[in-house]
Amino acid sequence: MPSGLGVCERLWLRDNPSRADSLRSDQEIFEGLNSLRSGESNASDVYAILSQLDDAPVKASEIVTAGWLQRLESLEDELMKIFPGVGKGKPDLSAHAEYVDKTDGLLVKSLELAEVLGRLTGRQ
Repeated sequence: MPSGLGVCERLWLRDNPSRADSLRSDQEIFEGLNSLRSGESNASDVYAILSQLDDAPVKASEIVTAGWLQRLESLEDELMKIFPGVGKGKPDLSAHAEYVDKTDGLLVKSLELAEVLGRLTGRQ
């Protein structure tokens, strides 16, 4: 996760799979959220900022493409984990199976979230 992010940004980005394109920039939303002050801001201030969230679901093809690109980018590291080198032990195919299961799980979760968001917003 990029350094120098505020609390709102870290909470937003932590474990959130790709699921939508925002019609407003994240920076605009974060600026609004970070402008809130405890004891000064009221519920209507919070809801005014949150009402600006206008995510549109990402196409399934974009999610799958991003997943494959991630796999290709990490292939060398994954191969090094599976095949430690000559004289350094046997290949560990279970490490690759765990990696595939993890990335497939994230892709499925992303696809499901995009579908739910599309249905909720009427933007499919």
